[in-house]
Amino acid sequence: MTRPSSWSQTWAFAQWNRTYAFAQELQERFKVKHTLLGPPHITNLPEEQAARLNANMSYSPAGFMRYKYDHGWKRVSYPPPYPSGKDVTVQPVRACPWPACIIVGCDVEKLSRFNFDKPDARLEGFLRHARKRRMGAKQNKTIQEFKRGIVSVAASVKAHPCLKEDFQVYLRTDGSVLNVDLDRCFDHNRSVPISLGNSVELTLQPGPASEPQTFCRRGSDQRKLDKALAQLYAHLSR
Repeated sequence: MTRPSSWSQTWAFAQWNRTYAFAQELQERFKVKHTLLGPPHITNLPEEQAARLNANMSYSPAGFMRYKYDHGWKRVSYPPPYPSGKDVTVQPVRACPWPACIIVGCDVEKLSRFNFDKPDARLEGFLRHARKRRMGAKQNKTIQEFKRGIVSVAASVKAHPCLKEDFQVYLRTDGSVLNVDLDRCFDHNRSVPISLGNSVELTLQPGPASEPQTFCRRGSDQRKLDKALAQLYAHLSR
């Protein structure tokens, strides 16, 4: 994961440094795993790697979108977002590829992936991988690992409600639950220092008292997430 060398590099380095420290705190206090391999660092970007990143953009740095009167917003090639020979901020992350991993969260797109009535190829592949990895009695162990991981994440979210902003985690077929995109706690002017004693409050949509919004800001999304996890456990136990 990289951010280009630009006016925002100092901001990016500071934010990712805070994110790594926050991830470590959550892991030490709540035993919640994450995908960050270490703190961010600044390094020089070789020409070959810069070309590969520019050809496979998943993030558009500020200034990379240009407005064309005849065509509206359009991606342009100049200046290149990742210039070779320049310093960039790099955050080492642990890969969590499909089918060993799948992401689940509170937004519509992530919840739609967990439609067990009509599972798509991604969900089916994840389930096959999980069953193959943990056969027989070991399958129950995987389910228990998932449940323990979800409980740990719930405790961290209760302490830090900012994690309900676009809540999402990776589920790995060995039963691990991995925190992802923790920098959301520092976006939208929530840039105050985060610590275990400093929660950031969000405005939540009221929901039935019997259905607490553990992870999601909206009660309807929380109910869908709870149903998705329950169906996951049921399918893994077959």
